[in-house]
Amino acid sequence: MTMTITQNQENLLLHRKEIRASLSYEGATPSNAHVTDLLAKELKVDAGVVVLRHIYSHFGRQQAEVEAVVYADAESRKKIEPLCPQEKKKLKEEKKNAAGAEKKEGE
Repeated sequence: MTMTITQNQENLLLHRKEIRASLSYEGATPSNAHVTDLLAKELKVDAGVVVLRHIYSHFGRQQAEVEAVVYADAESRKKIEPLCPQEKKKLKEEKKNAAGAEKKEGE
């Protein structure tokens, strides 16, 4: 799988870069997590500051267009980006497990 960055626009107000890239792959369209990791590796940043917006695949071809945002740091991302449903579920489970652990210690 290869990725070529076609547009890299700096947004100073939001402390981020808005990225457009072309993606060539074999087989099925890659997962969001895989594309995020590839983009982070390409830009030499932590995958935690990369937010993937869209993967537009082309019918009958092994190519896709990718739109993503790369924040300057995790704090900037946390201020602007809403939590996705998977992150909300994970956070809820962590709170539930922490409450269960505290309850067992108190007994």
